[in-house]
Amino acid sequence: MNQLKKHISVKCINFNTQSTNTRSRSISNQVSKNSTDRSRSVSKQCPAIKLPVPVKNSETTSLSNTKQVSKLGKIKIDLGNNATSRSQQTTQKSRSSSQISKEESFPKMLPDFGRMETELLDCQDFFLQLPEIHFPTNEDVMKERVILANRIAYTIKTKKRIPPSTPDFYKLCYVIGKGAFAKVCLGIQILTGAKVAMKIIEKSTLKSESAKKRLLLEITIMKILSQYKQFAQLYEVFETKKQIYIIMEYVEGGDLMKWTKEKPIPEIQAKNIFAQLTLALQTLQSHNILHRDIKLDNILLQGDLIKICDFGVSRQIIKGQKILEQCGTPAYLAPEIIFSKIGYEGFASDIWSAGVLLYILLVGKVPFKGNNMNELNHNIQNGQLNFIEMKKQNLSNDSVDLIKQMLNVNPKLRITLTEIMNHQWLKEINIKQQKQQPNSTNLDLRVISQIEQFGYQREFIIKSLQKQTFCHINAIYSILTSVQK
Repeated sequence: MNQLKKHISVKCINFNTQSTNTRSRSISNQVSKNSTDRSRSVSKQCPAIKLPVPVKNSETTSLSNTKQVSKLGKIKIDLGNNATSRSQQTTQKSRSSSQISKEESFPKMLPDFGRMETELLDCQDFFLQLPEIHFPTNEDVMKERVILANRIAYTIKTKKRIPPSTPDFYKLCYVIGKGAFAKVCLGIQILTGAKVAMKIIEKSTLKSESAKKRLLLEITIMKILSQYKQFAQLYEVFETKKQIYIIMEYVEGGDLMKWTKEKPIPEIQAKNIFAQLTLALQTLQSHNILHRDIKLDNILLQGDLIKICDFGVSRQIIKGQKILEQCGTPAYLAPEIIFSKIGYEGFASDIWSAGVLLYILLVGKVPFKGNNMNELNHNIQNGQLNFIEMKKQNLSNDSVDLIKQMLNVNPKLRITLTEIMNHQWLKEINIKQQKQQPNSTNLDLRVISQIEQFGYQREFIIKSLQKQTFCHINAIYSILTSVQK
């Protein structure tokens, strides 16, 4: 393409696709099947933006062999002069049609949490100048960043719609943890270079309707709690043919299990952590949410702040509702969950689990043990605490009293969250619940301007943030906003 800019840097990509050249017209207009012009060599399925390269005046470089590797979102640029044969085009078309038919056979499982499709009326030619990256990253991510930004801008320009998120928007690094139905990985958001936690669920594990409903409830709960700083923030949700991706905030400090290493910590530190946990439980109760898996592994540390994660077995309840499900981690389970035949109600079970966690922080051991499940459950039902172990750690009388009241086997006599906050042991602590700044109010125009540089239109960015959709724009905005602070 003769009119394309010769020198394109990483930070400045020219998107002037208007040209009178025959090859340019064949790309933009997608010539008809009967055309015999060599421009037929360009596939009808236009790849993401092809990065132009410098050409010499004495020769014309053909871009007809530009190919797209859709699986990884990378683009191979072939500078050869051989045109693609008609038989190759036919093969590509047949593969494309067969792929579409296969994808249609896998129905979508999620509602449109973040897909806010819209027609963009005014798509003018523009220069895409990428903002500086705020996080340390490598050369591969920088290259993929340019390609992805090009693809977004190209889709907006030619198809006049916002491209939905795909796994290509993130670079998977390594697995952090595995569960029965999902794995959690460390990933990098390509456009910003920020680390994120990626929960990847195989659709094949969601065979029953109850499993699908449980996943939707988990996402809904995370969406509700993302406005509070005591919970890991949800960035976006999307799905592929075989998998569902939940993109969340990555907390650098790790979980309490790794931090404490099953050793007791000073009371003042335990008091700070436990006060924040109590505030988080109050927030859950205000939204009628039972966590049901409070434990060291699910409490993350970001400096002096804690963030609760993993809402896979959480649920919303109504007052007086009886729950029959037995779920959670055995050592943290409340006795009413294990032994009640008529079910359990209220939030007392989360308070019991928090009491077990406090005991571990102060003593360095779990309060109830057993050589097998029956022995463990028996000891939990008896509720006999080892006061000798607590005495060895020189715990204050107030801390011992609080633990005893939280680990009362009778849920009706167990201490409440309000009473915990007013307990003598937490009297010196004054921690107030803090909310994340809502995206819909006081939008940061500096961040919006940076998102525009990735090819998104300002009107759509603002509309997406105001509606609080969990799309890629929301993910970028949340990450860049935290950087600005």
